[in-house]
Amino acid sequence: MWWWWIALAAALAVLLVVTLFSSVRVRLKYYREGENDEIDAALTALFGIVRLRYKIPTVELKPWLRGIRLKVAPAESSGVLPELDFAREEIKRFVKRVRKLIVHMKDFKQFFSDTLKHFHVVELRWETRFGVGDAAETGMTGGLVWGVKSAVLGLASRYLTFEKRPAVQVTPMFNQSTFRTDVVVRTRIKVFRLIAIGAMLVYRVLKRRGGWIVWLRTLLGFAQKERPA
Repeated sequence: MWWWWIALAAALAVLLVVTLFSSVRVRLKYYREGENDEIDAALTALFGIVRLRYKIPTVELKPWLRGIRLKVAPAESSGVLPELDFAREEIKRFVKRVRKLIVHMKDFKQFFSDTLKHFHVVELRWETRFGVGDAAETGMTGGLVWGVKSAVLGLASRYLTFEKRPAVQVTPMFNQSTFRTDVVVRTRIKVFRLIAIGAMLVYRVLKRRGGWIVWLRTLLGFAQKERPA
């Protein structure tokens, strides 16, 4: 029966290699028209066995920037969406904790840059239609919109790997007052790259004196619900 164990070991080895070289794919869609926003995020892995998809149909700034209210639900759900409220103090506390994590790891900027290079942009489509009500002003604004998009894509190309040229479109709507923009981004990264990134993150945290203690306490703080004072 020894041959059976060899065959099983070989099959597991092949499965492991195939899994490591499989891709995790992420798709992000952002849509805005007037005052309405919608974000659609989807993740697939292990050849489609793992599938996650969520929608954020509204993002509302509370009066006087007291915080952000999100309505979040799985894409396939229906009915009333649950609301997640993030008060301004909670947002400030979150940012402070993230900064603490960054400080307590070695060479964060280099790590961040190296990590993004492993993400391959399979598709980037950015379409914008707008009008300010006056034909001349709309034409001038069109040049500004093109400039902003070119700057954003130029910055992104420094950190990300594009598999094909981004599709960017700006359509002025003369003599109309309207605004609509659609952004679709599809990326992929190999599983073994994610494992390597995780290992490098642990290494850089351990290289910073006391880093792993700060990271452990901070991550536990994220996981635990804040107790009222």
